[in-house]
Amino acid sequence: MAAVEITDGININAAIDSVQNGRPHHNIELVVVPQQLPPTDGVERRRHLQLYQAALSGDWDTAEGIYELFPGEVNARITKRGETALHIAAAAEHTHFVKQLVGKMSMEALTYKNEAGNTAFCFAAISGVEALAKVMMDEKRGLAMTRGRGNLLPIYMATLLGHRGMVSYLYDETNEQLTDDDRIKLLVALINSDIYDVAWKMLREHRGLAYARDEHQLTALHAFAQKSCMPSNVVDQGPPGFWNKCLDPC
Repeated sequence: MAAVEITDGININAAIDSVQNGRPHHNIELVVVPQQLPPTDGVERRRHLQLYQAALSGDWDTAEGIYELFPGEVNARITKRGETALHIAAAAEHTHFVKQLVGKMSMEALTYKNEAGNTAFCFAAISGVEALAKVMMDEKRGLAMTRGRGNLLPIYMATLLGHRGMVSYLYDETNEQLTDDDRIKLLVALINSDIYDVAWKMLREHRGLAYARDEHQLTALHAFAQKSCMPSNVVDQGPPGFWNKCLDPC
């Protein structure tokens, strides 16, 4: 299992790049690594360290005690790379902590990006834990359309890492908001990651995608052609002749 230092951002994108280059990583372990805290006064620095450790371990009682004394800290960036406690808790997959925290944070703080350009919701999408995404979107629906590093949508990140359940959930939530460019880019990524049920759903709802080209001038047919063979379950998921009709370039 590959380990990804989520506070770096570069390693996450290295994993994503490897998928784009044909070396899929369907098992990515999100690991929060210790790091220097932002340069603040000693008292605040220690407080941020406490919040970091609480978010990392899912210790809501400790965090809540700090927030009761210092309410403004719920929105604070507590790491040198600009992460909030929400970033850390989401990456560490502490759903209960996240649920409690998002109810206290401002709408603006929910969309804060770290230095790598990723929101806490990006971390949730990358983790593949649907409960995290649902808790956060209950507070702010637009999080799923807030782009992260490299201008990538959370659903695209989840797709590249092979998180079928997360992708299916996010697709249902964002389908109507995706641009044509988003859709074809996502479709090719879905095929490359073997998430055929969502790919078929996209083609059924947007027939023109069968002929659209992504930024590399690839169509869905090109993506399928790069596969050694099309799995039988792909054909079984659609009505008779559907795939032939959708993917026939003529």
